[in-house]
Amino acid sequence: GRFGFVMEKLIDDTMLHHIQKKPLDAITLAKQMARLHHRIHSIPLDTHPFPAQKDVYLQKIQSRPSLTDAEKAHLTDLLDTLADSDVQRICHGDFHPMNILYQGKQPVVIDWAFSSCGDPRGDVAGTYMITKLLATASAAHNRFERFLYNTFTPVFAEIYLKEYLKLSGYTKAEILQWVPIRAATYLDLGLPVRNNHKLRNMARGLEE
Repeated sequence: GRFGFVMEKLIDDTMLHHIQKKPLDAITLAKQMARLHHRIHSIPLDTHPFPAQKDVYLQKIQSRPSLTDAEKAHLTDLLDTLADSDVQRICHGDFHPMNILYQGKQPVVIDWAFSSCGDPRGDVAGTYMITKLLATASAAHNRFERFLYNTFTPVFAEIYLKEYLKLSGYTKAEILQWVPIRAATYLDLGLPVRNNHKLRNMARGLEE
């Protein structure tokens, strides 16, 4: 009677690991990630029942201890404004380079625990935002690798977004208006203190 996922064991590097090892491949990988994300958003929904994105995001906003009641109310109002019932697509909910593995050269998306049915712009905003934050979590082995990684990770996020916008026809402004909501969904999940502070500022509309 319990809900669960049946998962195949995959043994290979994540996309993030590939970026850390070969930062100069960031542009190619960013475009690949955008195409993969857009392909997910293009899957027909009739055979894929998922919870409503709005309900998933609302539950996360209301459960975040870092947010005041006033901030939760503001984000709830913003979510009501943005959520478009006419736009219904499969949304991964936590799509970023650490959740893309490779079987040989074939990318495989993992960790569908927060998937939902809703507006892909909210999904893309989460990917764009959290990928930019990955630049503060470098696992490079020396200063030169760390410099390359920290330089190319923000570039990676921008190229991912530019490629996705080209594929979808959305605008960057449409994506960025979802950033406060998506920042709230990632708050208080055990990320480094510096990142959690940035997420709270994003949720309050103080940073993009």
